[in-house]
Amino acid sequence: MPQMKPLLWLNLYIYFLMSFILVIFCLYFLNFSKVSFQKDSKLKKNNFLWVW
Repeated sequence: MPQMKPLLWLNLYIYFLMSFILVIFCLYFLNFSKVSFQKDSKLKKNNFLWVW
């Protein structure tokens, strides 16, 4: 059982790290999309397709 605990902590650490990166990426992408929306209305539809 001693190996189980470090593995669990490692998985938790990786999970939180990935979540954090994903959130940062999403915020960055949304800001980028906002600028793109203002520039071109056609790009709006494409960005929505990429998001979903």
